[in-house]
Amino acid sequence: MGKIYRQRTARHRYGSGFLIGMSFMLCLSAVHAQTIHYVKWDATGLNNGSTWSDAYISLQSALDAASEGDHIWVARGTYTPEQAPNPASTDVREKTFVLKKNVKIFGGFQGVEPPESGLRNRHFITHETTLSGQLSGTDNAYHVVVAVGDLAGAELDGFTITKGRADGSGHTEVNSLRIDHNAGGGLYIRGSGMLFRYLDIYENLASSGAGIYNDGSEFSLYYSRVRANQVTGHGGGIYNYNASPKFINCHITNNLATQRGGGIYSIYSGIPEFVNTIIYFNSAAEGGGLAAKGSNPTLINVTVADNGAFGTGGRAFYLEDSAKPVVTNSILHSNGAATGSLMTDGSDSYATFGYSLIEGSGGSTSWSGDFGMDDGNNIDGNPLFVDMPGDDIRIGTGSPAIDAGNNTHVPDYGGWQLLANEVPLYEIAPEITRISGTQVDMGAYEYQHPFALTPDANGILYVNDTPPVTSNLTGDSWENAYPNLGFALNDMPPSVTSIWVAAGIHKPTHYLSGAYSDPEFPTTAFLLKPDLRLIGGFRGDEPADYDLSLRNFAENETILSGDRNILGHHEDDNYHVVVAAGDVGDAVVDGFTIMHGHSRHGGIEDVGGAGVPLNKGGGMSIVDSSPTLVNLTFKENRSVGSGGALYVSNGSPTITRCIFSSNQTAASGGAVALENGSQPVFAFCEFGMNEAGANGGAMASLNSTPTIRQ
Repeated sequence: MGKIYRQRTARHRYGSGFLIGMSFMLCLSAVHAQTIHYVKWDATGLNNGSTWSDAYISLQSALDAASEGDHIWVARGTYTPEQAPNPASTDVREKTFVLKKNVKIFGGFQGVEPPESGLRNRHFITHETTLSGQLSGTDNAYHVVVAVGDLAGAELDGFTITKGRADGSGHTEVNSLRIDHNAGGGLYIRGSGMLFRYLDIYENLASSGAGIYNDGSEFSLYYSRVRANQVTGHGGGIYNYNASPKFINCHITNNLATQRGGGIYSIYSGIPEFVNTIIYFNSAAEGGGLAAKGSNPTLINVTVADNGAFGTGGRAFYLEDSAKPVVTNSILHSNGAATGSLMTDGSDSYATFGYSLIEGSGGSTSWSGDFGMDDGNNIDGNPLFVDMPGDDIRIGTGSPAIDAGNNTHVPDYGGWQLLANEVPLYEIAPEITRISGTQVDMGAYEYQHPFALTPDANGILYVNDTPPVTSNLTGDSWENAYPNLGFALNDMPPSVTSIWVAAGIHKPTHYLSGAYSDPEFPTTAFLLKPDLRLIGGFRGDEPADYDLSLRNFAENETILSGDRNILGHHEDDNYHVVVAAGDVGDAVVDGFTIMHGHSRHGGIEDVGGAGVPLNKGGGMSIVDSSPTLVNLTFKENRSVGSGGALYVSNGSPTITRCIFSSNQTAASGGAVALENGSQPVFAFCEFGMNEAGANGGAMASLNSTPTIRQ
């Protein structure tokens, strides 16, 4: 078919994303498998699927072995179909992955995760798991994945689906239903109501529905991308026939149809639903974004932007045969004027818009009938996308779309925001509630209202990773607690003298330079601020005059963690969890467990003139600094250089009632390493089960003078 019609700089990427570090976990189905079958292409064991070591090297083997209720866990790598639905077939291109009833298949694993860790440790970029239709040479499977018939309870979750080529003239049968070879290059669905999540469906070809072809199925697709697929007919990204599936928090981008429906083509009586979704930069002869024939799609909080039509028109929508889409809380922009943006075949076809920003429509006050029906509260104007040339179509500060939607139209299953990185990087990516202000915004993205952090009258800022639902997030009380310690440290006003942190797990979000980063990046750390008292161990309801000696650190454990992905595997942990660099005055850290740092990089980070080595002090690195550390537990930290838990260089910290346990280094100082004239004072501290590859299982001192008191 040649190249995609509309080309820009490479768009096949995941952005770093806008991930505010709230610890609202994804409310996804729990793992209660009857049996887990493990698949890992490079396993060298017994090939029986019983463990990662003895994993099947073929996904087809796991599918053959799986029974209803079973789970299949698939490690990173590329897997190609090996079996046709009809074993007697001589057409190699009929090979495909056929899904089974009530069998759940999960990708995104490294291939070492223990079963008790569940799905939370998957990472869809680092451990990309690809189902590819590239069989051999020039042969491509007609369909990469087939979901046909009664598949109640089945799930496909965490995969890239690519290189399917449905350009044949014949058909085959799956579960007694016909599957045509000219449709559904990536995913062919017929008569199946099942769940799909975390899919990246790209670069598939077909005559119809290159990315997804759906015939009469009421499935749901969450947190997924359908991109860069192309057809010679209709439905470059998605072809929907007589069905009402749901597409929630999806990106449908850069797809091409030679005829109609570059992004989506929906035909006949179905009511497909799109929520918190972008339809962007797709192309077709008619209906670059969406084409509907006798179908009534529902669009709620959808952004339809920069789609193209190289035929007679309809850059955003093309409607025919009494198609009547309903559009609410949405944005149509940069798709051309009405005559180019929306087009009908002259029949009783029209779109109905409510609470939406429709460019060129005049809004409800001056509605242009060329756009269809006005259901009220529509506006016209510029949505102020952050950077459309850079593909960032989030709404920016001052956008008229902010707080301009209607909350009653937001369905329960659409209550979480679309992430700017298109698909969450990993299953524990925090979900952020859809409504940020007083009213939902128009469009797929919710504007992030800047909350002004404000301490109470005593200078205390309150942090709780699960604040009350009524919190205004200013941090001036436990009732209004702010949810993210990393942002609180970085953004606090000068009037803050103390940060009180409630029990929970807190992970770094910012580089040592202060710039926000994807919290997956290992050089993020909690950087101490001068004269700040950072206090943990709270329940989350103590008064401002609370006696800090009454804190119960066991019941209200407050963890600062460098664990970024797989619990128990340190290869991807943060280089440091906490850093004190330069003059921090009377800064205090009190009442925390500091764990899962792993200093392993040979470089040095310049922090305000202090050189912080990235291979020393996995739990905490103190350079040219003398903070006070009280009531801390350092455990399960590691380093390649000196100081598994704590590294001090040219510093004189006071360290009181601290516990150092189960830390290790490949060099000297399993728990603590002191260098460059450091003069710390240790009082009433405990050391146990720390290990060093060289000297000093507990502590190593080089050109330093520690004082130890008991």
